[in-house]
This record gives sequence, structure tokens and C-alpha cells, in this order.
Amino acid sequence: MKSCCGLCKAQSWTNKRPKAVRSRKAVFCGACLAISLLLTGAFCKAPAQAVPAGTQQGLAIYAGATGSGQYLQYGERQMIGITGFVDADTRHHLGYTAEGSWIIFHQTAGLHTSTFEGGLRYRLSRGKLEPYVKALAGIGEYTAPYNLANGSFLVVTGGGGIDYNLGHRIRLRVADFEYTYWPQFTPSSAGDVVPMSTMTVSTGIKIRIF
Repeated sequence: MKSCCGLCKAQSWTNKRPKAVRSRKAVFCGACLAISLLLTGAFCKAPAQAVPAGTQQGLAIYAGATGSGQYLQYGERQMIGITGFVDADTRHHLGYTAEGSWIIFHQTAGLHTSTFEGGLRYRLSRGKLEPYVKALAGIGEYTAPYNLANGSFLVVTGGGGIDYNLGHRIRLRVADFEYTYWPQFTPSSAGDVVPMSTMTVSTGIKIRIF
């Protein structure tokens, strides 16, 4: 890990980050909303005759939450947190997902991470089981030990899991696995780029809201 002195050099950089972070969050959230609206409109306008019998359910939107455990490569730390997500399932197997994770518990010296991502999800139906895979990209935020520095970085994620159908509107997220890569990660503003990764496992529930 970088020395304390290296982290201390990032203090002025830390103080300049909040407005930029909020700006990037706003742009990311706005883009996700715009894409969702466009995709919803596109599927609503799809010709009915092109939809096979028994699949005319249109767009189903689920909101959910999970408890998450994460292994952080940088410093080899194990932490826990919470994740909120939205899944938009189309009448086909391909859908869309957006999620925010806050890995903020079981910290060491205040080190923690959070991510805000969106992407594609491909699911199958096997009775009451719904296995899926997903690919996402977005923003990852990192806070160094003792809050000496923080930053926002590009993150890309691949993962998958299994949902279990408990009823018309409720799905149990039995397990969700994610591997997230931080290609531009730097421990401090004065340091070199040191790509890192995180591995996260989650379990929870989601409810259909539309």
C-alpha cells in the first residue's frame, strides 16, 4: 500500500472532489433514466404480431435490495454492505439493470467503497428458478484509510446469479456474484495507476413495481 505520506498529499485533491462527484452522479443517473424511457417506449411500440403467444407481458420492472459481502483486492480487505437495484425485464430474455452498492460496514480505518452502475441482463426461466448473467459499467468511489483521500473511477462488472419466483410479484435473489474491475484506480492523486478488482456476493429480495 502507499505510505501515509503519499496519502497525505492527496488531501487537497480530496477537498476538490465533491462537486465533480455529484456532477458525475447526476449525469449517470440522468443517462440511465433517459435510456430506460427510450427502451420502454421502443418495446411498447413493438408490433404485437411479432410476439409469440404466451409472452405478451411487456415490460416488468422490479426493485430490490440485498446484503453484500465484498473482497477488496487493494489491501486484501473483507467488508460488508448493502445494494439497491432495479431490473427491467422485457418479454424476451434480454433486459436491463441498474444498481448502487455501499460497502460501508466492517471497515478498517474508515476505508470503504461504493459503486453506481447500469447495463444489460440476460435471464432464463427454469420452472421457478431464473438464472441470469449481467454486464455493467459505471462509477466507483473509493475512500482511503483515515479519510485522507478519495476519488471516483471507471468500473466495469461481470456477474450472474439466480432468482427464485415466490409469487406473481416477489422474487428471492438466492445468490448474486460480481467481479468488478477498476482499470484507472489510483490510491492517491500523487500515485500511479494501480488497477484493482473487487469480488462481491449478495443475497436479498426484489418486488415487481410495474
